[in-house]
Amino acid sequence: MLLSSERVDWSGKYAFHEDGEIDFQRTTENGVGSINTLIRPMPSLNDENRAEFERTRAVLLDAMRPPTKLEFGDLITRLSFHCGMQAKDPGAVASMTKDYWNDFGHYPYSLIQNACAKYRRLPEGNNFMPNSGKFIELMSHEYHKLKRMLERAEKLLGISSQEEAGRIDLMNVLKRC
Repeated sequence: MLLSSERVDWSGKYAFHEDGEIDFQRTTENGVGSINTLIRPMPSLNDENRAEFERTRAVLLDAMRPPTKLEFGDLITRLSFHCGMQAKDPGAVASMTKDYWNDFGHYPYSLIQNACAKYRRLPEGNNFMPNSGKFIELMSHEYHKLKRMLERAEKLLGISSQEEAGRIDLMNVLKRC
């Protein structure tokens, strides 16, 4: 998929000739030290491609949606049952949920949901609730991949997160990570 391609000049630092080949002199002047000869210019979109990328962006925005406090609390409470914690001390679960919310409640709901499922399925057992670092470790790769794809889709569409009125500025939420 184009948005996950590392062969596109997403940084805008490469200079290209009209035929799409790299202009090595201008690229070097732009501060690119080691030039990747496989890099190609960012494509321009026609109406059909634009509509496809707008749909892709909408899917990515949905995938990046943080949970509500209720959704978050439900995920952590359900995980606590699997770890045997709820039966021991329900107050500890509530306290831990508040800490988790502060540590990674801004991460996408789908990634938190997947991290809980991954933790439940770990072969080494899950008798204890994971610390926040373990949750973030389980989400980190996919989170950065989604974030990068959203940024690229918006760049292709010429959208700045600051320009779009009425939508939650997800980029500010993402910068907290």
